[in-house]
Amino acid sequence: MVNVTKLNLYKGTELISSVEKTEGKTTITVEGLEANTDYPAGTYQVSFSNDSGESEKVDVPQFKTNAIGVASVTLDVESLDLTIGETHQLQATVSPSNASNSNVTFSSDADGVASVSASGLVEAITAGTANVTVTTEDGSFTDVVAVTVKEPIPEAPTDVTVDPGETTADITV
Repeated sequence: MVNVTKLNLYKGTELISSVEKTEGKTTITVEGLEANTDYPAGTYQVSFSNDSGESEKVDVPQFKTNAIGVASVTLDVESLDLTIGETHQLQATVSPSNASNSNVTFSSDADGVASVSASGLVEAITAGTANVTVTTEDGSFTDVVAVTVKEPIPEAPTDVTVDPGETTADITV
């Protein structure tokens, strides 16, 4: 009969997990931790056990989990056609949605044509084109929207007068 040794993982008095000990080092995984979080020494304990009993529990040293990295950022539109004075609120989506740092910044390569606020509100300033870029705070990921700003459609003529001649008419507005 083989006496199997197990590595046991505890949180407080609760046995969380147990794996069979192998030759050399044995690894046990703690599931369900919060990303980018410090866990003080003693939050978890480990012990060995076999058919004869269990060793004393030993504190797991302090550790910090890794941050969940950003994989991409996308804007809700690929292009914008605006008229001078119009605005559009851009929506940036950082993936994965549970990334540890989902902060972004916005910038315009032609602020005189289309400016953009820190929250992504684009304002059409003057006729022309601009590229508005969203960038993740770590600088690794970007997305760009092409903005075209047009002059407004002119208002209809008012106060139209006619000065008729014999074979012509002068129209003045």
